[in-house]
Amino acid sequence: QVIKSPLYSFVYGDNRFEWSILEAPPYTIYTYANNRDLGPKILETAQTALAKIQALTPPFSLPHVSLYIYQSVEDMQAVQPPNGQDWMVGHADPDLGVVILALPPGANQEILLGQRVPHELAHIALASLAPQRAGEMRAAVILPAWLEEGLPAMVELSPSPEYAQALANAYQRQELMPLETLCEAFPRPLESATIAYAQSTSFTRFLINRFGADKMRQLLLAFAAGQDCQQGVSAVFDASLGQLERAWRSEAFGENPTLSALKELAPWWLLLAAILVAPLTIFIASRKRRQSGYHDPGELP
Repeated sequence: QVIKSPLYSFVYGDNRFEWSILEAPPYTIYTYANNRDLGPKILETAQTALAKIQALTPPFSLPHVSLYIYQSVEDMQAVQPPNGQDWMVGHADPDLGVVILALPPGANQEILLGQRVPHELAHIALASLAPQRAGEMRAAVILPAWLEEGLPAMVELSPSPEYAQALANAYQRQELMPLETLCEAFPRPLESATIAYAQSTSFTRFLINRFGADKMRQLLLAFAAGQDCQQGVSAVFDASLGQLERAWRSEAFGENPTLSALKELAPWWLLLAAILVAPLTIFIASRKRRQSGYHDPGELP
């Protein structure tokens, strides 16, 4: 038996600081201390980012979003989820409609603002693609991890040069991860996670540049309808994730797609060779023994 209670709401708030509050629906922006006057700039960035997100996604209704802007990573990490990593600098909770992120004052603050605000806002937007019935919680949209992080990185106003360098280094060291392993979740160690973010961003950009924004909208709708990582890709692009990955590697690194496919099949070729060669070797040895007239003393002549 399922019992449904009425929906109730509560206010998520961090009362450690004296917040300056900027109300500009659908946003409420909280800043404090040295970031106290940053509200209008954050609002402008959020509005610009939302337009970029809408250009790549199906229509959605953005819920109210509360953005808590911390002036240090330490202040922010005190309220991040229990499963968060110590290298996290932002987090979005679509169920609560809350974004928390660190924007330390300094020369790089505007660059960080252009990265972190759009990225976390995109997570809220992607979750808004799920249908919602009146009086019920919004259903979850299960996106592949590579798209869940790749698309938010695509709409950042100040793309991180760190990703391009991490991608190049990982390719040289043969440390790129098969995209199918990035369907469920990213690795947790910082170095591996950075490579995963870089791959996902590059692959998502490849899909949009090669096939267009309309195909990206179709892909998001396929996942919102419940198709899994492999099914959604195949249905929209009429190609497997592996085929698209080889095409991406060809464009990003100049690889030959045919040779890449053969390399992926190499273990299976070796297994097939072992299966075929063993009986053939036994057969040839048996023929030689019969032709020489040799017989084992333990066998009947």
